[in-house]
Amino acid sequence: MIMPDLMVHKYYIYNNIDWEALSYTIKNFTRFDSLTKIPEKYFTNEYALTYKVPDDSRLELIAYQLWGDSNYWDILMILNGMDMFNQLPTNYDAVLDRVEAKLNEFIERTEKYTPQGHVYTASFLRDKEAEILAEEEELNEKYREIIYIEKSHISDILTDLTSLKADGLSNSELLVFWFFEVI
Repeated sequence: MIMPDLMVHKYYIYNNIDWEALSYTIKNFTRFDSLTKIPEKYFTNEYALTYKVPDDSRLELIAYQLWGDSNYWDILMILNGMDMFNQLPTNYDAVLDRVEAKLNEFIERTEKYTPQGHVYTASFLRDKEAEILAEEEELNEKYREIIYIEKSHISDILTDLTSLKADGLSNSELLVFWFFEVI
């Protein structure tokens, strides 16, 4: 198996993993910790700009639109403190699909631990669905506006991030945890 280009990440620090030796498929490969000491200057009015993210956007497409290079997608993650590459807003149908899946998962999980014959009331299920919907809507809107920097400052942040990565590797201060589901 070859690691997809989307996952090639220049500034997060990865352990060496022999992707070719893996004999199983990896699903939901999404979470990693980011650099923690990004210079504050990138969050000042001199550097930071905001971009309103349309539904179903991808980081590499936004990077291309902003800077003319899709390879800078990870800079968007770093500037916005994202720990998963799939946190951008989706269309409302996708939100509703996630709500339905989570509600069904809740029902299946709790039925294992409740007395036989227990039935949820329609009112309880509506309330639970509304609770899950509110959570999903909040998550969906979390990165509706993201921070980016002007193209003229890209070389500055690349230099700083490269330096931080080198410092992190030499000081062993930055650790990355891999979370994935094997299918």
